[in-house]
Amino acid sequence: MNQKEYKRRMAYEALILLLLLALLLFITRLWPILLLVILGIFIATLRLLFLSSWNVPPTQPPPSATTSQVSSAYTVIPSWISPI
Repeated sequence: MNQKEYKRRMAYEALILLLLLALLLFITRLWPILLLVILGIFIATLRLLFLSSWNVPPTQPPPSATTSQVSSAYTVIPSWISPI
């Protein structure tokens, strides 16, 4: 596990812990502490968001249509539309 994955996992576990703590504080009606936990949840969520991978694999562009395919499509489409 590399350093970035370790940080991401720690942020995820901290977020889960803060959510459970928020649920406990909501049930026991400790509102001032709950507001601080909500702030911590927001910070942990932002940290987890920025630690997630931003690498999007490149995709291949679709092959372009040939002129014969385009002309055959234009002949087929009106025949489908006319019965409607």
